[in-house]
Amino acid sequence: MIDVFDRCIVGYHVGASCTAKQVCVTLREALARRLQPGESPPVIRSDNGPQFLSEVFGELCAETERPLEHERIPPKTPNMNAYIESFHSILERDFYENVL
Repeated sequence: MIDVFDRCIVGYHVGASCTAKQVCVTLREALARRLQPGESPPVIRSDNGPQFLSEVFGELCAETERPLEHERIPPKTPNMNAYIESFHSILERDFYENVL
């Protein structure tokens, strides 16, 4: 997860898969670290992966004192999620250059 204001990585999950439950845990941790009392909740932008379409994720967005706005990008438009796509590209390149 990236804060597009300062481009800081605010949360991440590393694993062979990524379930809705894991996304929710990561988002909760990021909110606990970054969201200050009285601050407006962030807008969460994601693709249309099953994790983000799940009931569990929708409930998390709605359960907070001030509900989170979940903005999904249109299918097949990764350019609308450019910050995280760029980060993934750098991560993948560094992995192949330094690990393999």
